[in-house]
Amino acid sequence: MRYRLLYADAARVMEYGQSRWSSGLSELLQRRLESRLFWPEAGPVSRCITRLELQRFEQVFETPHSSSGVVVMRAVLSQRGGGVVDERVLTRQVPAPTLDAAGGVHALAAAVDGLAEQLLAWQQQGKVNGSHRICWE
Repeated sequence: MRYRLLYADAARVMEYGQSRWSSGLSELLQRRLESRLFWPEAGPVSRCITRLELQRFEQVFETPHSSSGVVVMRAVLSQRGGGVVDERVLTRQVPAPTLDAAGGVHALAAAVDGLAEQLLAWQQQGKVNGSHRICWE
């Protein structure tokens, strides 16, 4: 599990020596997001797919006494075999309850849940304003 000490050297990424993910990070994220999302494009009439690109996933220590889980993800809605319909970079930062790997995991899980809410809001906004209409006509 990765972390940064922003107050000391923000460019340096470190890892907890005794903490490991139970599965691959992409698999864990996929399961977490799938459990919280309903994507209409998964249906047979969909003309679009959503791709998610994880850009940042780490615990950051702003000070020696505070840390947060930070997740940054790029979402791209594209026509199947075609061009980009819409895209968005989503960011979520959640304070960690403790200053250790367990606190970081808790904060990162909450940040992913927050991103799921943002993805759903983006999807709904595209339906309301018509910018994603091509996907569901």
